[in-house]
Amino acid sequence: MGPTGLLEAWKRTGTSGPGVDILESRSSYFVFLAERRYKKNKNPKTITYRKMDEDIQGQLRISRRDEWTKWEKFNAAIAIPRAEREKLMAEGHQLIPTQWIETDKNDHRRREGGPDVPALYKSRLVVRGDLEHDVGVRTDSPTCELEGLRLVMSFAAGTKSRLRSADITSAYFQGMELDRLMLLKPPPDGLEGVDADGCMIARMPVYGTRDAGRGLWKKLRMLIRKRGLRESRIMTALFSLQNSSGELVGWLGTHVDDLLWAVKDGHEDVISQILKEFDIKEIHEGSFRYCGLDIGQSKDYTVKVSAKDNIEKIQPAPHPADSPLTRPCNDGEVGQLRSVVGALSWVARQCRPELLYRVSKLQTVMNHARAQHLREANRVLNDAVATSGEGISFAGGAVNWDDDMIVLTVTDASWAGELSEINGSLEPLHSQKARMVGLAGPALVEGNRDYVHPICFSSKTIRRVCKSTLQSETYALQWGVEAGVRIRATIADARGKPGDGESLQRGWEEASSAAMRHVWFTDCKSLCDHLTSPSLGKAEDKRLSVDLMSMRRDLWTHGDVELDALHPTKFGDKVRWIDTSVMAVDFLTNVMPPDFLTAIQKLNIYDITPDPDSTVKMIKKQTARAKAP
Repeated sequence: MGPTGLLEAWKRTGTSGPGVDILESRSSYFVFLAERRYKKNKNPKTITYRKMDEDIQGQLRISRRDEWTKWEKFNAAIAIPRAEREKLMAEGHQLIPTQWIETDKNDHRRREGGPDVPALYKSRLVVRGDLEHDVGVRTDSPTCELEGLRLVMSFAAGTKSRLRSADITSAYFQGMELDRLMLLKPPPDGLEGVDADGCMIARMPVYGTRDAGRGLWKKLRMLIRKRGLRESRIMTALFSLQNSSGELVGWLGTHVDDLLWAVKDGHEDVISQILKEFDIKEIHEGSFRYCGLDIGQSKDYTVKVSAKDNIEKIQPAPHPADSPLTRPCNDGEVGQLRSVVGALSWVARQCRPELLYRVSKLQTVMNHARAQHLREANRVLNDAVATSGEGISFAGGAVNWDDDMIVLTVTDASWAGELSEINGSLEPLHSQKARMVGLAGPALVEGNRDYVHPICFSSKTIRRVCKSTLQSETYALQWGVEAGVRIRATIADARGKPGDGESLQRGWEEASSAAMRHVWFTDCKSLCDHLTSPSLGKAEDKRLSVDLMSMRRDLWTHGDVELDALHPTKFGDKVRWIDTSVMAVDFLTNVMPPDFLTAIQKLNIYDITPDPDSTVKMIKKQTARAKAP
């Protein structure tokens, strides 16, 4: 008897007590779980062939035939007779089984569009690579980082080039050939052209083998470099294209079998030559999906990124409506909370930075989650669903990649603003840091308004104890500058600075600094004063003093006139103070409407002209502080 049935039986017999009250308060939750389990069993992701009716089995047999045709097309495996199999096994070679993995690719569409959506069956013959003995093969397969993909998008919009993508069909069949002998046992129902008591020798790292992804990556990397693209030494799976004059004319990012690129007119042939080496069904542009993201490029070359489908698929965390907010979550509820927060975290990092702070707060409570956190997670989810079509944009022609483009880093911190549960009580111990790194026009070096393409957003709890606002703001700025330096180094490397013969261990900071300016924005006046003053200010905390001194070295260099004098660096990096009223990432350290941040996301315009009212308030506050005894 399930929980719901037990509750009804107790009610019929007139049973009362705390157990009845608890079960009744949670009955809605149990009903939800039962319905969820029923729906899951009714629409499973994986189809079991023997449990299907004859009609579906017939369709699956057609799907299996199509899959085996691909194996034959790419000569992925070679059939051998039983005698040869026994000989190889006697020599110590392992026989690895294979199995069919079958799904209905229209299952999610049917849930959304109704039962009239026809089934689309997909069969894949998979090797049980998990059973293969450890043979010491590398299994890693680099993928392009999020910041690298955004560089590609920014380049497409900034240079008014078409952003395109393609995916390699039957990708693993087109990787590097296996360098070891792998015996494969056919699935129970057999395969056409393979003896029932025979087996196959895998020629390619087919689906299920440990190094399938790496085999594809090695071949893809080899062909890309063969066509003259420069592999980034900073970010993985990111390649740049230069013309004969050394000018940067394109970017290419790879994510397993998915490619994303943007090249200037007249250089598309280089990418075409790479694609000819693979079986590719279609090249996408204009509006397409890439790695779970919805990407669209308008006629004015503006690129917009959203994750509407992914957001709307997230299921809320169930909890009784009348449950006390302070009630600790049980194991099942914690699992549901982790699922919701994990999905929201991915969406926030990809294209919804205004959700980052609220998600970051939820990630810190998993070990002591309560009903209030379930409710908050659902609130965040509801807000995301209500604006599911929103995302980040890269305005067409806004940032000139061929001119004096700068790297802009904006950071902020909330000092001791995070509550943590210590021995049953909430203590304000933790500080939050936030950063935004973007590519901007040169007007933001000295002026107040220009375009910004967002490349990096983050919001995290500061793990170190901060004793002052200056300390938390310093950690935030240091963290943000590191990300900005990395992005600048990636662009400089793509432009050939430092050169091929130069080591990144020497001179890369100077070379990348000479290629691009890096401007730091902070609303902490004392931090700005510390970094811009010719003399090193005092800081009571020793670790803080070291951090401030290291950051000053990026802005100042020793002069050759007076031994102890400091002069601004020749590269032009600088730190600027901005008013809190125009702090773009203030919304990533506190709960507040993200109006200013979302405006930057949508329009890519950053106006740092301070709010007059805010400036007046700041002056009055500073005056009062100076007059205080």
